Amino acid sequence: MFLEQNSNQFNLGLYDSRIPRVLILIDGLIILATLYIVSYWYNETWPDFYWHAALFSIILFYISSANTKLYESWRLIDNTRVFMRLSVTWGITIFGLLILASATKSSQVYSRFVFYTWFIITPIFLIVWRMIIDYNPWFKFKKTQKVKVAVAGWSASSGELIKGIQGKKNLDFDIVGIYDDHDEKVLEEPLESINYLGDFKTLIDDAKDNHFDLVYINLGLNATEKIESISKEFSNTTVSLYYIFPKNNFLNLLQPSWHYVSGHHAISIFESPFTGPNTIIKRLEDIIIGLIILILISIPLIIISSIVKLTSKGPILFKQRRYGLGGKIFYMYKFRSMTVMEDNGTVTQAHKNDARITSWGGIMRKHSLDELPQFFNVVLGDMSIVGPRPHAVSHNEEHRVNVPGYMLRHKVKPGITGMAQINDLRGEIQTSQQIIQRTKADLYYIKNWSLWLDIKIIFISIFKGFFSPNAY
Repeated sequence: MFLEQNSNQFNLGLYDSRIPRVLILIDGLIILATLYIVSYWYNETWPDFYWHAALFSIILFYISSANTKLYESWRLIDNTRVFMRLSVTWGITIFGLLILASATKSSQVYSRFVFYTWFIITPIFLIVWRMIIDYNPWFKFKKTQKVKVAVAGWSASSGELIKGIQGKKNLDFDIVGIYDDHDEKVLEEPLESINYLGDFKTLIDDAKDNHFDLVYINLGLNATEKIESISKEFSNTTVSLYYIFPKNNFLNLLQPSWHYVSGHHAISIFESPFTGPNTIIKRLEDIIIGLIILILISIPLIIISSIVKLTSKGPILFKQRRYGLGGKIFYMYKFRSMTVMEDNGTVTQAHKNDARITSWGGIMRKHSLDELPQFFNVVLGDMSIVGPRPHAVSHNEEHRVNVPGYMLRHKVKPGITGMAQINDLRGEIQTSQQIIQRTKADLYYIKNWSLWLDIKIIFISIFKGFFSPNAY
């Protein structure tokens, strides 16, 4: 049996992280080798700058990979997502290299053909290398035997868990079956094609007899005593034991992570993704992109300002109190699109054929041009490029009462665009279901934040965000 070989006892952490160490090393070597190959192909000499560029790129690639989670759980995610993370990591690397070249004014010491070709072929080599290790059995933790997995807890979610594992062919997990204290004939949730192996006593006995290598406990949050009892019994085995948090429970809602405090283990239930290095990465993203966009739209800003001033009476800019990070109030800037400047206890939402909207204001709102001054809010630090859209204070107070989890949107800075906006969840809120859908979209963004997700939302917003039939 697999577990009878004490020196090779199963450990998911080793199974999941041993090869990534090889990946990290070989990824760096590929980045260096492809630059050398391309320069040789073009008959270019190898100046010292090429060494500097290669080493800088490798370091930046490794730093970026921590944010894009390129090396995280590489056996447990889809290949498509791995390739997307890799492409984003390489894109960030190239962007950093271009900034370096611009800052050092070294554009004359290297061949553009060499570097453009290198930019293109390197991710191809990196992807091919991953395909080799993914489908070559030599790279698997155990060449001849799969990891035997059992599930404790009979439910529809256990069925989803098992089918999801079975769908990952590169994972090398073999589901042996499911255990539960109920008799097989009276189980409420029928699970097709899944072996029922017995009650929890049988589970313990089979674990001691090494019938499997790993168990996922999927009993929900109300089975604390049962989980504690099973865990105590499993401490007398060598089987790896994992607890599955309920998929749709708040415990798994926002950035769950563990830490150790005063002799106790604590898990975060509601936490912002922007802690530690992520805070710096997000701020740099906002400053760099915000300044670039402000430079690009400087002329349009002047033109729009002139039209606002010439077409209606009143100031060019409209500022209104909104809730920001941590629920703190800030003033959000917009081009004035109405004849009124509401910012009190009651703010009437804009609606179709709203008489308050000026003729030019209607055009701006239709194409989101009135939002452009918010890039100043981004640079100042009140907002982000991507994040939940801020609502008027009075609307905020109304929604926090009626929508569960609404205030969790303020665990991050509000954004100019976001997950709700690219999914056409914008415009006037007429029903409670509309604000619930927007909140779910915003919370999905917070839970799944990554630099790649921000870039994806920004690109979709560029092509989709300047027109919406729901904006007026």
